[in-house]
Amino acid sequence: MTLRNLTLTVALVLSTCLAFAGCQKSESGDTAGAVAPRPSPQIETAPASATGGEALEAIGNLTDEDGNYVCPVSGKSIENPENHPYVNYEGKTYYLWCPNCEAKFTSDPTGYIEGTALKCSDCEGEEHEHAGPGGEDEAAPDAETVIGNAKNADGAYICPVMDNPIPDLDKAASTVHEGKTYYFCCPGCVDQFKADPEKYVAKVSLAE
Repeated sequence: MTLRNLTLTVALVLSTCLAFAGCQKSESGDTAGAVAPRPSPQIETAPASATGGEALEAIGNLTDEDGNYVCPVSGKSIENPENHPYVNYEGKTYYLWCPNCEAKFTSDPTGYIEGTALKCSDCEGEEHEHAGPGGEDEAAPDAETVIGNAKNADGAYICPVMDNPIPDLDKAASTVHEGKTYYFCCPGCVDQFKADPEKYVAKVSLAE
């Protein structure tokens, strides 16, 4: 091999080595300087739901011309909110007329707030009359009927569960317990009474 050929061979080898080393350095530098892409933020969404708990300061009910809260399900004016059920929803408390209204509102709070949900069939009517437990109006109490309900200061019978006045016993839900007939503002209260009658009978005794 001539000196010229040897020199060309050595130069070629050195050139190849330098080129390889440069590529390695370039790849290493690109990796070190690259900014790793940030993961996309995970936004958790869940449907809003109505909850219980203590009543909140913010009240969601509309009010009538007398300043009373209006039940969003039945449209009935609520004069004494402390005697009615309520539901907390999206930072506001909504008072409902009766347990039936509470159940309806809880099933579709947005619909009742926006007025798109159907009104509670048990709570419709100007006088907010309720059908009996069987779906038909109860017969009026006869002279032999012993009524177990207490009366308020105005002399009206009051529901032993909710303390709401019952304007018309003819169309009020009722049940018989130990020989006395108890009338209620809605069928939902009948179910609550039957679940623990002694509790509500004692409550009536205290109110008399």
